[in-house]
Amino acid sequence: NNINNINNINNINKFDCLPIRSTIRIIFTKLCDLISLPSKSLLRILAEYCSNDIEKQTLIHWSSLNGREEYKSFIEKYQPSIVELLDWFPSCSPSIDHLIDCLPQLQPRYYSICSSPLESKNIIAITFTIVKNRILSIDNLQNKNEIEKIKYGLCSNWLTHICQNNNFIEKRIDCIYGDWINQNQNQNQFKLAIKHATNSMHLPQNINTPIIMVGPGTGIAPFIGFLRHRTLLIYQNQINITQLGQSILFYGCRYENHDFLFKQEIENSLLNQSLSQLHVAFSRLINNNNNNNNQQSPQYVQHKLLENAKLIKQLMIEQNAHFYICGDARNMTKEVLSTITTILNEQLQIENGQQLIAQWTKAGRLVIDVWY
Repeated sequence: NNINNINNINNINKFDCLPIRSTIRIIFTKLCDLISLPSKSLLRILAEYCSNDIEKQTLIHWSSLNGREEYKSFIEKYQPSIVELLDWFPSCSPSIDHLIDCLPQLQPRYYSICSSPLESKNIIAITFTIVKNRILSIDNLQNKNEIEKIKYGLCSNWLTHICQNNNFIEKRIDCIYGDWINQNQNQNQFKLAIKHATNSMHLPQNINTPIIMVGPGTGIAPFIGFLRHRTLLIYQNQINITQLGQSILFYGCRYENHDFLFKQEIENSLLNQSLSQLHVAFSRLINNNNNNNNQQSPQYVQHKLLENAKLIKQLMIEQNAHFYICGDARNMTKEVLSTITTILNEQLQIENGQQLIAQWTKAGRLVIDVWY
């Protein structure tokens, strides 16, 4: 906890918003990523700090091309943090400055705002999934006794702590942005970094423009903000309901009665007509009839898009609608874009659906907000 001058640490400028004077505790808790998988390059560096030759050769082997299988069997399987890795190799004692130099920077986590400025100009709402993954772990490399443990998502559980235990403002949560040594005397607030979106994830300027929204899981967040904004425009008599363009929401989750986020609010949006149509896909279906022959196949948002191919073609081609996609970039986004291409090719009897998608993206009519 002692305040140290950190200018003598190599590559220290890789950290954003770095104070000139700080503590080792702050550097490790606020700046360094301690939970991501140790890279092969890090293993090779740590090997040089092992006084035990067996441990040193093990790390060198894992970091080599020939140690690919061992890297998978230990690092990728058990997902050790840097702290656990050092426990596996007790003779490894790296210098603090070199360890800080080698560890990756803790990356920011971005969440979409799911509220409207018409609700409050001073309050925002976000939606997040609490990440808790069950993984296997071992205490040491000698016994290799596997135990099950929970690996907590860093930011989502930090947010959960704020929500559940601090009632949002009861305790100051130190932010990586700001003065960590001379903290503000106001202890009734915490700070978050706000990033201005560059992807045009906002409602069209013309309220008559139809919108198509695709957001499974927490990808629903910005669209809840859209619906709240449209609802408030109506309730505050800023517009007539007949002025609103159509709004179509494609939502996906696992179970209807378990993780259908904002279900009641979305249904209310249908009633007040801020939402025109809702199409929901459930990827986990419970069969209560115990009849495997009648069991339905899991559905995803791309299946619902195909079912409404004519509607999508009509809105996008004939009414110049805006199309929004929010959610997982690894699978969902690719599948949705592929499905849109198929719809365009079939409905318009063309072969260049991808070119249309590119044109819409350039014109701001197709907006994608995704994470990995």
